[in-house]
Amino acid sequence: MTQKQNLHFIIMIFPYKRSLYISRLSFLLFLIAFIANPLIALAVTWAETEPAGDVYKEWWTIGSSTDGANLIAAVYGGRIYTSANTGTSWTERTPAGSADKNWEDVATDADGSNLMAAIWNGRLYTSANSGTSWTERQPLGDTTNGWTALASDSTGTKLYAAGFSSNIYISSDSGVNWTSSTTTSASWRAIASSTDGT
Repeated sequence: MTQKQNLHFIIMIFPYKRSLYISRLSFLLFLIAFIANPLIALAVTWAETEPAGDVYKEWWTIGSSTDGANLIAAVYGGRIYTSANTGTSWTERTPAGSADKNWEDVATDADGSNLMAAIWNGRLYTSANSGTSWTERQPLGDTTNGWTALASDSTGTKLYAAGFSSNIYISSDSGVNWTSSTTTSASWRAIASSTDGT
């Protein structure tokens, strides 16, 4: 996932069962270095970060605030972690209790305070305090779903959720109430939102 603002970006990659790597170069500096020597630019601009400690994990999805300071990362078959300092340190979060889950996707608003996370063949959760506490949300009622894609506007007010053989569901009140935006189901893989959700 990439976040850009004022010619700065943070790129995060999550190799299968590997560690997370973060780039903190500004876009302009990265571009200059890449033009001069692509191999050197790619080699020197990444830093390993270890949300779950010095172990390999199946990092599945990640989200970033606009400035890249607040991050959320999730493990498929594991836990969710947040960082408030660009990945220097991490805190484990437990939206579904202290248990490993198949976290399929996460989403964040512009400042990283409003978060959303979904479990494959499970439930959907939101947080309004950067992951400290979570609330289960039920776009489909009291049932599980194969959630695959989440998105948020810049304030965390307008949320989108979709899944495998599912409609797209929209909330305009931070996840309290949901409506279906499609009349036929499909296997959605990704969703994106504008800053105002329109």
